[in-house]
Parts: sequence; C-alpha cells; structure tokens
Amino acid sequence: MTREQTASRSPWDDLPGDFTDVSLHLPVDIRIDDWVELVKRLVKRESSTRWWIGDALNHGEFAFGEEYLLVFDETGFEVGTLNNYKYIAGQIPESMRDPEVNWSIYRELASIKDTGMQLSLLSEAKLGRLTVRDVAKRKRDMENKGQNQDVVTCPSCQGSGVVSAVKRERLQALLEEFNVPDEFRG
Repeated sequence: MTREQTASRSPWDDLPGDFTDVSLHLPVDIRIDDWVELVKRLVKRESSTRWWIGDALNHGEFAFGEEYLLVFDETGFEVGTLNNYKYIAGQIPESMRDPEVNWSIYRELASIKDTGMQLSLLSEAKLGRLTVRDVAKRKRDMENKGQNQDVVTCPSCQGSGVVSAVKRERLQALLEEFNVPDEFRG
C-alpha cells in the first residue's frame, strides 16, 4: 500500500468493533489472539496520534503564524503537552520515525542536536538494546562526563539533551539508512 493510500484511510477502518469518541464496543465472539492484536494496534495508534498532533501544530504555525495558538484553547490538552508533541515532531524527521519504537524514546532523542547521536541511539533502540531509561541515562552520563559539545534545551519541558561527536563514517551510514533529509543533517 502506498503512503497516499494509507494516508487517505481512516486509522480505525480496519479494526474490529464500533468506535465512538468515548468508547469501543467489541464483538462478543472476538478471539483472544484477535483481541491481543487489536490492543497492540491501538497502543501503536496512540503513539501515532502524538505524531499527527505534532505535525498538525507545526503545519499550523507554518501556515497561520501565531494564529495557530488559537487551537490550544480548543483541544482541552495542557499547553505543555501540545508543545511537547509539536517540539518532538519538529525535531525528528519522518524518515526516522518508526511505529515499533516507543514514543518516549523519541522524546529523549528530540533534545539531542547532533543527528548522528540521535541515529546511533535510535538504531540501538530499534534493535532492542536500549530502553527509554537507557537513552536518558546515556544522555546524563555523557553530560556528567563532560563529553558534551553542546547542550540544547526543549522550550516546553526545559529538558536537556547532550550533543556528542560521532565518527563521520558511522554518521553517514546512519543518515543513509534512515533516509534523513538534508535539512536535518548537521
């Protein structure tokens, strides 16, 4: 299925049950393996929603300038939550986003200015070698050891991430592996 085909479909069309804004009614005869798959896919969609909201807010800021801020009062979400979604989506290019990787890992990666370091940690996380705590610990350890070349602060949560040098060959390989667009290559 092409990206255009996927993008035009409702994210709920292929899931069993009746969805409303506040509930899900499942068939009484749903098999347990189908139910487990449904729950896994719902959890994945929950993470996708964060990307969608962040991308929509970034688009709104681009298209409407400061007027995009009007939507913040309309959502019922905390401003900090929306700012975090917007910030993370703005710092992580689509080519680096993987639905199999926990959103919280991207939250940690977003504050790292060095794309090579982001890619290195993401690659290890995708292989199951790093958890969210591991990524956060690596950032703290590098910061504590004074290995930082730069520290960047998230404007909404004031969290900081460490920027570190990565060998040029490894960086180029990771940039190619994840098809990172030029504007995100530092």
